[in-house]
Amino acid sequence: MILLSRLIKNNDNTGLSEKKRSIELKPIFTPEEKGEETKNNEASGSGTGIEHERQQIQQEWQQVQEAKRQATEELEQTRKQISEEEEDSKQRIEQAFADAKENGYQEGLEEGKKEGRASYEEGLQEVQNIISSAKQEHYYYIEKAEPVILNLALAVANRIIYESLEDEDGTWLEIVKNAIKEVKDHEEVTIYVPVSRYEETKQQRQELENVLAYSQELVIFPDNMLEESDCVIETPYGKVDASLDSQLNELKEQLEERLKEGNIDESS
Repeated sequence: MILLSRLIKNNDNTGLSEKKRSIELKPIFTPEEKGEETKNNEASGSGTGIEHERQQIQQEWQQVQEAKRQATEELEQTRKQISEEEEDSKQRIEQAFADAKENGYQEGLEEGKKEGRASYEEGLQEVQNIISSAKQEHYYYIEKAEPVILNLALAVANRIIYESLEDEDGTWLEIVKNAIKEVKDHEEVTIYVPVSRYEETKQQRQELENVLAYSQELVIFPDNMLEESDCVIETPYGKVDASLDSQLNELKEQLEERLKEGNIDESS
């Protein structure tokens, strides 16, 4: 599902804004005037870029799995060490008891108890330190890898969505419909689209009007300042920036916030 940006409040609540907002985005696709040869090179490079990004994601994921495996091995070694320390401490205490009994000195018996207890507590503290260190290292590797994987995944998603827009498979219509849903209860709705998308959008007017609940009229305007994937919805109460880049940036912010919350829960 493609998320939408927040509503941008308009200073004038009594009418439509007369100013058109310029949304500057780097073009993703090569203009037609560069020639057929450039298009072919673009198509080939796009596929290679996606494959490379997928390989990067796979490598980062393998690193995360390796970090988890190492942390698991360290925890298992820690458990074994605890068992060995307990057994060693038990043997020390028993030996101290035996020595004290053999010598017949009560003082030796008490000293043996203290020595065995101190040795056991020292070993237990060392084991606890090892466990704590292993957990911290485990969380460090996970926290370090997650943002990298997120950025690569969003880059691949961005590329795939833009290619879908180029293929004209209905992706553009879905972007506009989702944007209109944000203002479906408003009576006056105006859509600003790129010039290259104007005819396509106008042909889908009826389907877009079906999304609106109370609008008496849906107005569609071409805007030569908008890029190929841009869309702005305007009402008397403000504007909604439904541009694809804006939605992907908002999605990234939300996912990064979720990652931070997840890391806090795990470390607590």
